[in-house]
Amino acid sequence: VPAYIIGQWTLPKATYAQAARALKSAPQVDGEAQIFGSEAAILAGKRPSEERGALENAVAEAPANPRGWMVVSDAYAAGGDRRRAAAALAQALTLAQHEFYLSEPLLARSANLWPWLDHDSRSSAVRITRQLWDVPESRSDLLVLAASPSGSKLIDTSFEADGETSKLVHDWLGSADRDRD
Repeated sequence: VPAYIIGQWTLPKATYAQAARALKSAPQVDGEAQIFGSEAAILAGKRPSEERGALENAVAEAPANPRGWMVVSDAYAAGGDRRRAAAALAQALTLAQHEFYLSEPLLARSANLWPWLDHDSRSSAVRITRQLWDVPESRSDLLVLAASPSGSKLIDTSFEADGETSKLVHDWLGSADRDRD
């Protein structure tokens, strides 16, 4: 199940619930298993804010796990604590500078928490957004990001200093969007 979680593939809620029970039975010092256990519980229907304590303990055991910090951020955001959500996301952004498989979820969260992100985190989000453009195989993640108003704004912010690239990005997004219709 962790591979399905990482790949963002949907499984039945009952499968996530079983996985959560199994993963949470791992030793508490296995932070990665605990992170996946909490994430599986959330995907099974548990509120993210209910998993916050378990997630905080899990990232204390696995502090270099960017995905864990991302899920901690979700738990804080779900509880309405945007400042702590942004601080947890800052950790994820720092740790995942070149983790392309996390680019789209990191950027979606960054766009939503933009007003609460510190300068370094905003710079990281802009850098990751630009990297998606620079690696043609990753450009499809820009389509997902562009689908939300906050994501579209992040794209605009990321390319505003380079008018020529901004035009290319927006032309590509428009063309790709038309191709999907």
